[in-house]
Amino acid sequence: MLGVVSLSRQTLSNWIIGAAKEFETTYDLMKEKLLESHYVQADETTVVVVDSKGEDSKAKKYMWLYKTGEPRNPIILYDYQKTRSSTCPKEFLKGFSGILQTDGYAGYNHVENVKHLYCLAHIRRRYFDYNI
Repeated sequence: MLGVVSLSRQTLSNWIIGAAKEFETTYDLMKEKLLESHYVQADETTVVVVDSKGEDSKAKKYMWLYKTGEPRNPIILYDYQKTRSSTCPKEFLKGFSGILQTDGYAGYNHVENVKHLYCLAHIRRRYFDYNI
């Protein structure tokens, strides 16, 4: 018979943090390969973070996503940051020189040595929102 186990969000968060530490070497190798690629897609979104007391943090936190363009076995990496500052993608993508595809967020414009390519879905939305 299977029993039900009730775990707090804090416990689950601590487990995730612990597991992430065990995979740091793998993550670093994947990031190295991502930076060697010729094409990267990037986006960011807000995330709810649990504070040390198990409560939802009131401050906005961000999860940045970076993905290579390979149709088979793409590299997909997440980068948790406390801010939406342009320094986040600039630092993460340091050493990358290729095509960077993003939405219209200006923070990506500070990434050096890249050719910017914008998301067609975002461009299309602007076109229809403004009835151009």
